Amino acid sequence: MDTLIDKCIILICCSITLIDGSISVLPVYVFVTAFGISCLNTYFDQSKVTVLTGCFYLLLCFLVPPFCLLLPLIFYDFFTRKFWYLSVIGVAACLRYLTIDFQPMHLSILVYFLLSFLLCYRTDTFQKLSHQLKISRDNSRELNLLLENKNKDLLEKQDYEIHLATLKERNRIAREIHDNVGHMLSRSILQTGALLAVNKDNNLKAPLLSVKDTLSSAMDSIRESVHDLHDDSIDLYDTIRTILKDYKTYETTFEYDMSDNIPRNVKYCLIMLIKEGLSNIVKHSDASHIVILVREHPSFFQIQISDNGNPLCKASASHGIGLENMQERVQALHGTFRTSIDNGFKIFASIPKNT
Repeated sequence: MDTLIDKCIILICCSITLIDGSISVLPVYVFVTAFGISCLNTYFDQSKVTVLTGCFYLLLCFLVPPFCLLLPLIFYDFFTRKFWYLSVIGVAACLRYLTIDFQPMHLSILVYFLLSFLLCYRTDTFQKLSHQLKISRDNSRELNLLLENKNKDLLEKQDYEIHLATLKERNRIAREIHDNVGHMLSRSILQTGALLAVNKDNNLKAPLLSVKDTLSSAMDSIRESVHDLHDDSIDLYDTIRTILKDYKTYETTFEYDMSDNIPRNVKYCLIMLIKEGLSNIVKHSDASHIVILVREHPSFFQIQISDNGNPLCKASASHGIGLENMQERVQALHGTFRTSIDNGFKIFASIPKNT
């Protein structure tokens, strides 16, 4: 757009020198030719086109000197492409025209040469600065995006570490309750039973039985609480990674995309599926690569276990007790279970949420 504005300014200024008051079609030819060549150079924006059209117009300037009156418009393309040799030839053609037909008004052509150069220099400088500004802006945006991604990764890592620390603390509390409180309650129950065995006073028998029942009830409650703490403290990702450590002889690909709030029964189901699936691969497959995908969707959980083993080797394993147990475990959670033989053996299961 800046280049078009510059050319319009030069064209208007040079057109003034064409007005001489005589009735002639030559100024029209000069105007149309210079305007057409300038439009071609702007449209194609190629060095070869500028050289060809420029040489053609310079030839016209030597053959028909009045064409020099609009030479500053052509010079703008020379300056843009830095064709200084063509500019020198154009200046020579202009000086020749001034010596042949000198008029004071024609001296303004030299001023328009300078104007063409200044406008070209200004536009070129502005475009370079604009390009640098865009590069700086893009780099700044890229850096901001990188920083945002890094901050997001740090926050996710921090949240995961907090979650993992919470699970470890739950495990520690469960062990403490089991080892200390559980043992003391067990000892108290045994001591109460011993007192009942040696007691000869019938008046104390009922209170001792009541104490024993209370201790047994407390023991059951603590046992359930410990089991709940332990079950909730299971980290599915770490558990799967730990299972895969026993299969280092295989090339494994593990993709995990699950939230932290996974129901306990779903965790145990997925862990069982992975253990049984890996066991089947070891027993019935000649695979070398195992792929495990565990994903959470808005309405269901999904798991896929596949390998690159020979399908013929898998045919005998497509209907086994292990697969039946896997299917029963998934169906107990109202899920779907499928297997397929396609470039290896695949196990696919989906479990709906809120089961």
